[in-house]
Amino acid sequence: MEDAIQRDYPDKIFTFGGDNNNNGKKRKIDISRWKGNNTFSNKIFDEIWANYNYDKDKAKNFKVMKNKFFNEQNKYRVAHRVKKLKKSEELERKAQAYAEVIARLGRLEHDPKNREEGTGENLAYGTTFIGHLAVKGWYDEIGLYNFNKPGFSPATGHFTQLVWKGTTHAGFGVVEKGDRVYVVCKYSPPGNYPGEYETNVLQRRHYRTFSDVMAQVRRDRDEYFKRLTRKPPVIQKTRTPRRGPSHVRTTRRPRIPKRPVSRFTKRPGPTAKPSIRTPSPPKITGRPAPRPPSNRIDPKYIPSAAEVDKLYPFDVNKEKLKDSSGPFSEKVYDEVWKGYDFRSDFKTGYIDMRNRILEETNRYRRAHNVQPLTYDLDLEKAAQEYAKYLGDRDLFEHDKRNREKGWGENLAKMSASIGSLATKKWYDEVKMHDFGKNQFSFGTGHFTALVWKDTTKVGCGIYLKTGDLYVVCKYTPAGNVYNKFDQNVFPRRGQ
Repeated sequence: MEDAIQRDYPDKIFTFGGDNNNNGKKRKIDISRWKGNNTFSNKIFDEIWANYNYDKDKAKNFKVMKNKFFNEQNKYRVAHRVKKLKKSEELERKAQAYAEVIARLGRLEHDPKNREEGTGENLAYGTTFIGHLAVKGWYDEIGLYNFNKPGFSPATGHFTQLVWKGTTHAGFGVVEKGDRVYVVCKYSPPGNYPGEYETNVLQRRHYRTFSDVMAQVRRDRDEYFKRLTRKPPVIQKTRTPRRGPSHVRTTRRPRIPKRPVSRFTKRPGPTAKPSIRTPSPPKITGRPAPRPPSNRIDPKYIPSAAEVDKLYPFDVNKEKLKDSSGPFSEKVYDEVWKGYDFRSDFKTGYIDMRNRILEETNRYRRAHNVQPLTYDLDLEKAAQEYAKYLGDRDLFEHDKRNREKGWGENLAKMSASIGSLATKKWYDEVKMHDFGKNQFSFGTGHFTALVWKDTTKVGCGIYLKTGDLYVVCKYTPAGNVYNKFDQNVFPRRGQ
């Protein structure tokens, strides 16, 4: 029967092998041979399922197993830089009901109501002593997934659904039938949509990202000012053996009274020495307050790039893009962005980045025999508002107001560490533009908008959200006008 199921549902089934014939006697079983060799998922699995007791959980309708499945699944999702799933009672009810259906059938078939109800689904069954390997088995399909060619594959459908970025809710159902455990997980919204794998199935994080660095910097900054503004300790007064009414020990330097002045001569009169004992300042134990960055405290202070790099090493070149239009754009990029410091620019609202984007754009335009652009603050305001709109909603789509306002627009969404490559990536589409036909193409629209002759002004918005940098540049007059490419898009000089 299982051979027939594998033939009929190659992309829908995950099963576990092994036997459970113990003649009614309890025995410890080594499941290492079913765990596989994925060290990352093995570590997560061992952490989640340590000390799990199947018999006790069975009496509670597998409540613990469902919770552990959910926690394990979310650990994988966090590792792949997507948000944790939220539990849905409705999805759990549907998953539990369908788990009972497939348990009665004795085979795995996807729920025919999935399309109608708008749910995704992962299924698994295995013998009782390894049924808790279900989620790990789904995730371990990552070994067969090609991130360089993202897309659907029957062998990786469980993994891609599990880490699908657009999915927000899930619910598990678990049923035991005979010596088998049937596991159903329903997801909403469903994943595995054609053409959306690149934006929804992300690679696992292998090193500290810039957002992690900045989050740590902000925590350090907050801790610094918390200590800096901490209230001084209450002064405790302790009396010593009597040596005079004024002999009181304090933790502060006593105030020395002013010398009295004679009302007749207006000259200082003699004073007696005060009988106040002034002990040395008390020793303070514990970590001393850090040295402030300057005499004037800035509440928005963020450590410099040198401080950040010293504490949290981060190599921008790790993500430097390989593809390029050739030595020309690489030379322009290296000259324009030499010495650029994103961490310092972050404190100023990306003023330096906007200036360099303008300079890089105009270098490309001059090379294509068109006039340089001037910077427009009104366009910058509109671009900044739209960049924030995209970042807050995790969207990546063109502004619907462009046609009405007469704006052209280029968008980029990149890791913060390589945000400076946005303009270069737009220009590098030149390698796909056919100057013989010289017409619009979806693969070269950023390039043609960048070097469009009739465009005279530009304004750019930049917004950082959870490690991603959104770059929006708006142009006026808009480019990419039908039947006007020959008069506006020219080959580079010397070609």
